[in-house]
Amino acid sequence: MSDDTTIPNDFWGQIDHQLQRIVAERATTFDAVREILLDEQYDAITEQGQLYRQTQFDKDSAFFSGSGGRSLEDALVEAGWKRTAVKAYYHYVATNAHTGETLTYTEGDVQRGDLLTTKAPAYQMDDDVYDQLLAGAGYPPAPDRSPAQPPTTSPEALLSP
Repeated sequence: MSDDTTIPNDFWGQIDHQLQRIVAERATTFDAVREILLDEQYDAITEQGQLYRQTQFDKDSAFFSGSGGRSLEDALVEAGWKRTAVKAYYHYVATNAHTGETLTYTEGDVQRGDLLTTKAPAYQMDDDVYDQLLAGAGYPPAPDRSPAQPPTTSPEALLSP
């Protein structure tokens, strides 16, 4: 952090200071944004966070405590980011035009990467284990899952007799 600015003592002053830093320092990577959001010098934010949310974050996550008024998205846009996917005003993906890095924002949670449009591979469970779980719960065995009859998830297939 640069030494030429004084961090305000109050919570909202510190939130505004974080946003100003993101713009002033041209935070173009997730790590740079994360470093600002989790800077321990923002003691009013840290104190509030200890009351209401987790305070330990892995290398791929952070938290923005502000809301209303000027948003994190506003600061990111000024620093060279662009919203590239959106589910709601509180759930979006931003991509930096210079670095190509992405981050996902969800109601204050800030995570590395695009977690909105990319999908993790589905969890694969061994068919025998699945059948044992069904039987243990009192359900009949699952239908034949041979490769000749691949599962289908299209709406038409679900509605057909």
